[in-house]
Amino acid sequence: KMARVLTFIPQAMPFSRRVNLFNSLLESDKLRTQDETTSFRQMMMNFEEGEESEISGRERVKIRRDELYSDSMQSLNRLGKRLRKRVQVTFVNKHGQEEAGIDGGGVFKEFLDDLIKDAFLPQPITEVSEEDDGGISTERHHPDFFSVTPLQTLKLNTAFD
Repeated sequence: KMARVLTFIPQAMPFSRRVNLFNSLLESDKLRTQDETTSFRQMMMNFEEGEESEISGRERVKIRRDELYSDSMQSLNRLGKRLRKRVQVTFVNKHGQEEAGIDGGGVFKEFLDDLIKDAFLPQPITEVSEEDDGGISTERHHPDFFSVTPLQTLKLNTAFD
């Protein structure tokens, strides 16, 4: 019954109660999808037996630094609902080697910082092509991540204030 009320007439419930309900749903979802105590216990038992293992229950993605945006879109979109779990990022450098590092949260934060930077402040792409007369032509343009960039939207919205 509560779900129907919230879906069709949410204003019938006080806002503070809706917020509390939302927070409790978030907490229960986190416990269900991100609780790693069992996985950690299993990993420690394997370690005591001489076996090395990683924490299970995490989604692992490999991201090439020079293709950060496209690899991110491809890897993260493929996860779908599994994106609720913790995501463990492994960076691959320009030489194709995995970068050393354990993702305890810092690597993921660096990944998000770099991804946001690339998405909102894209670096110009230089395309080199040969012309008919044998010369070489270069053209610089920004990649089309958005039909209207977030910065253009922000400038437009602040212009009306």
